[in-house]
Amino acid sequence: MQNSAFSQDALGSVFGYGTVTLEIAGGDDIQLRRIEEPETVRRLVDHATGEDIPGSLEQWHAILDEVRALRQAVESQAL
Repeated sequence: MQNSAFSQDALGSVFGYGTVTLEIAGGDDIQLRRIEEPETVRRLVDHATGEDIPGSLEQWHAILDEVRALRQAVESQAL
């Protein structure tokens, strides 16, 4: 799965139903129509397929710091 989305028309917003679309790499999209709570369903699909970004914000900042230090070291060697 490459991506997921949900949509609701005016009536769907009022009554809490809509469409969840799953984009499949190299294949046809899958549309689940007239689904109750489509935003929740999409979130559950994303979680089940590992679409959440791993790691905490602090871990990503530490990685960014390391990459910057490596870049600086490489650039200083190139001079």
